[in-house]
Amino acid sequence: MSRLRSAMKAVNFLSPKTKKCIPVPEKAKENEESQVCMMNASPYYICKLASKGDLTSFEKYFNKNPDRLHTRNTKRQTVLHLAAEKGHEDILLFSLANGAEIDAEDNKGCTPLHVAIMNRFPKCVNILLKYGCNPHIYNLQEQNAIQLACELDFDDVLLVLLKYKSIDVNAWNKDGNTPLHCTASKDSYKCAKILLENGSLLCQTCEIGFYPIHTAALSGSAKTLNVFFEFDQGKDLSRALSYVDKDNNVPLHSAVRSGSLEVVRVCLEAGSRIDLKQDDLYNPLHLASAQGNLDMVSLMSELQEESFMKALRQKDILEMTPLHRATLFNHGHIIEFLISKGADLEIGDIYQRTPLLLAASKGSHEAGNLLCRAGANPLAKDVNSRNVLHLAIKGGAVASKMVCSESYGNVHVTIKQLTNEKDAFGCTALHYASQEGRLAALNDLLRSGASINSKNNDRASPFHFAVRYGRYKSCCKLLDSIQGKNILNETDGKGMSAMHIAAENGHVKILDLLITRGAVVSKDNRNNSPLHHAAANGYTKSITLLLNVHCYLMNATNVDGETALHLSAKNGHTTAVCLLLSCKAKILKDRKKMTFYDHILEMKSFEVAQAVIEHQRWEEIMAQPSEIYGQTIVGLVRELPDVCLSLMDRCTTPSKEDPKCKKFSIEYNFKYLQSPEDDSGDFERKPMTILNEMVKYGRVDCLCHPLTINYLSMKWMAYGLPISLTSYFFYIIYMVSLSIFALTNKQIEKNSTSFSYETFHHNHQNYFLSTIIVAYSLINIVRAIVQLIQQRLNHLFEGSVVLELFLHVFTLIFICPFLIDTKFDSFQWEAGIFAIFIAWFNSLLYLQRFESTGIYVVMFLEILFTLLKVLVVFFSLFIAFGLAFYLSMSSQSEAYEQIFPSVLKSLMMMLELDYSTTFHTLFLNNTIDYKSVYVILILYVILMPFLLMNLLIGLAVGDIESIQKNAGLKRLTMQVTSHTAIERMLPKRLLRRFNKETYTVFPNDQGKCSSSIMKQSQPSNNDKFQNIEISADKIDWEMRKQNQRLKSIQSMMESQQEMIRMITQKMEICSEDDFVDEGENFTECMGNDLSNGENQVKRWKSFVEKKVKK
Repeated sequence: MSRLRSAMKAVNFLSPKTKKCIPVPEKAKENEESQVCMMNASPYYICKLASKGDLTSFEKYFNKNPDRLHTRNTKRQTVLHLAAEKGHEDILLFSLANGAEIDAEDNKGCTPLHVAIMNRFPKCVNILLKYGCNPHIYNLQEQNAIQLACELDFDDVLLVLLKYKSIDVNAWNKDGNTPLHCTASKDSYKCAKILLENGSLLCQTCEIGFYPIHTAALSGSAKTLNVFFEFDQGKDLSRALSYVDKDNNVPLHSAVRSGSLEVVRVCLEAGSRIDLKQDDLYNPLHLASAQGNLDMVSLMSELQEESFMKALRQKDILEMTPLHRATLFNHGHIIEFLISKGADLEIGDIYQRTPLLLAASKGSHEAGNLLCRAGANPLAKDVNSRNVLHLAIKGGAVASKMVCSESYGNVHVTIKQLTNEKDAFGCTALHYASQEGRLAALNDLLRSGASINSKNNDRASPFHFAVRYGRYKSCCKLLDSIQGKNILNETDGKGMSAMHIAAENGHVKILDLLITRGAVVSKDNRNNSPLHHAAANGYTKSITLLLNVHCYLMNATNVDGETALHLSAKNGHTTAVCLLLSCKAKILKDRKKMTFYDHILEMKSFEVAQAVIEHQRWEEIMAQPSEIYGQTIVGLVRELPDVCLSLMDRCTTPSKEDPKCKKFSIEYNFKYLQSPEDDSGDFERKPMTILNEMVKYGRVDCLCHPLTINYLSMKWMAYGLPISLTSYFFYIIYMVSLSIFALTNKQIEKNSTSFSYETFHHNHQNYFLSTIIVAYSLINIVRAIVQLIQQRLNHLFEGSVVLELFLHVFTLIFICPFLIDTKFDSFQWEAGIFAIFIAWFNSLLYLQRFESTGIYVVMFLEILFTLLKVLVVFFSLFIAFGLAFYLSMSSQSEAYEQIFPSVLKSLMMMLELDYSTTFHTLFLNNTIDYKSVYVILILYVILMPFLLMNLLIGLAVGDIESIQKNAGLKRLTMQVTSHTAIERMLPKRLLRRFNKETYTVFPNDQGKCSSSIMKQSQPSNNDKFQNIEISADKIDWEMRKQNQRLKSIQSMMESQQEMIRMITQKMEICSEDDFVDEGENFTECMGNDLSNGENQVKRWKSFVEKKVKK
């Protein structure tokens, strides 16, 4: 039991996981209370012995099982780690002598060398290095041996490391730093001294361009920096002080940036100059002044007075002195100190701003007062001739606080002197107060007698500025002043009054104020009224307000003949366009003869065009002729096909009956698809203009719309079907006559000597048939020539036209020798053969015009074209096999005696191989000269019947689906072309009789639906129209409700804001609104107005959003 208790005590250091995995001795198992193992049986026991340092026990335990030397504990530490951690040199030596892994890493990536360094055991470090450990391994914290020693400032360990030549004191680590950089960053001054004595270089930079001296200065390592200076003192200290980093910073710059006074003192005492500049021309005094570090500035002045005075006058890249930098950040104590040292108060920066002007522009009252007390000139001006009052108002400062009375006696006299001064833009302080909405400054200026009639270079007054930026309270104050009535109707350089400006910027409150005060409506230099400006920018509230008071402005035109409707359309303001149309604005033309809708089409404004189509005045608008497109719908087809679909939807009117009812009907209005009446008498007519535009620009959706389909159906039933049937009837007569004639006179070709010209004429059947054939051919040739003249070369490139021309030419070549006394030639009958073939093939193309058969003809032609393309691509295969069979079998088979029949035979063999006749018999008779023909035959069977035929079948079947989808469209395109050709030849009177403006279809009444194409044009689901209307009504109703809610919330918030303002006034509480007026923020950067740029960005974003939606 005593042994068991001792074993239990010994096992307490083990982890729970270890206890589970250690086997329990047999004797302990017998005892119920002894559920533990013996300590010396643990695999981690050797680790405990290494940590204790008991070499005797360690050696005995090792001898029992030498493999235990490689055991690791839960932290993945070996016996070397544990021995190095406790400094047990004998354990370390024994383990290394018996093959312990010297560079093993624990779970932190540390080797035994790392552990020895961290625990500061130089002897252990020496032992490990003697046995050849790698000192360049990095742990997980990216530290190698020398870096770890330097960071911990273990000089004795570092001395041991440096005894070995394998360690380079100037090598970069993974961070790109040398060991000297590490000592500099951690202020390890002892190690820094050792490194310098052992050859470490001060002139070596890290990867980012910093010298160790800069790193020490930036890190505030005063002791290490002192070591660097002491080391270089005997050499060339001035060189070390003049080292510059990538930004041209000397060590003193880095020291100032660190904020460490002690480091700055070390640099200054070492002789570092204050007047040295970096890339942006900052000297250390600039940096210290910007930081507001008075102790640092005082130290610079104390230790290097001469250099300090020189730096005090130096300028940076913005031509600012240290006094400017201190003023910029409102460091009053620095300003006082620099002024006491003689800083120049009147020196200007790159914008000619003195420190006082800079303080005013930043609203720094303390800095301004200090500068004024020191005698700064309050009448100074910057590069734009702006004085302290201009800049103070712009910066939000109070001018009376900036220009203190202690310095200038009567401050009001000084302010009054500055009040009406103009800058380079012609603006007074009152302009700036109106622009920025500074109510307190505005009151002070008005009390000081500032002129409210002063104009800037653009002849804009302060009142114009207040109106432009929406400063309502400022406008009220200016109008309530003594001269307020005189400025109400003043105009600027563009002839724009305050009402123009308010309407242009959409400031409804100010516009209402002007109307209430009796402002006169005038026109600017381009004859634009306030309504023009409001409409051009899409401000509907301003438009409504102006029209309620001045309704005569509705149709007023400017110098370009444009109304407000034109301008709102040109700028793409949907709501404004709809508002003006609802207010009965006239649809006029400008000087370019363009209506507002022409501008919409020109700008391709989808939303505006769609809204106009949905407006109740859409028919009036679409009836207007277009100067650019002739008809407005032509512009829609070209530019906005989606809007054209909406227009066609509006021309489709379902009846109010139930869509499932038999009386349910759909009325189609074709007036926008019909070409306008042309009484000019020109020879060239352009019928079906709109549908031809759809074909030309590929508007598939427009062509497949039910309106278009029914329009074509109406024309087909009116004249297309009768004319096509008649044409086809005459063609059948011609084709049958040609066939009978050729078959009857076939014997003449065999025995041409028995033919007699007189006999042929006495044969009435031959003479009659030949007359019909020749007459039909001549008529069609003349017709083709007329069409060629009308349609130029476009008609010539149509496949059917070329085919018919060949047909009639071959027919005449075949027939004419019979009519005249001419000797027969074989070419005549070859022409006849081609004529017969083309005639019957062309009869197939005639069937394209008819609905029931046309789709199959189109599919056949598409597959035919696909087949021809494939055969052209693989024609080289036919040549290859044809030549191979010709060379190998020309003497054995008649089919391969010549090259062309051989190639033709190869083509025919795709359909029927004919193996037994061509190859098997020759094989049995052993009459084949070249045995390689079997290889060619095998390749042929694989490539041609199997591969190529299956490819052709696959292409044909695969294309059928797409052909079926496009067949209807192609038929429609063909119908458009056909109807166009027919209408060119028909008289206008006859066309007027055929054309109908409206067309009613009863989709549920089979008796009244005379054509299946009309059935197909209707929606498959009769509930479509009803569902669309119901969903559209619901959406519209919900949008109206949401709009009303938003308006009520807005009015409620405005009333609450007014109530709160009145309460604060009664309680005499000063809020921000009492000092800063409402309105738009004026943005300026480097003297440039950025507000226009922001508006352009907003417009660009809206333009991009529209494009993305489209």
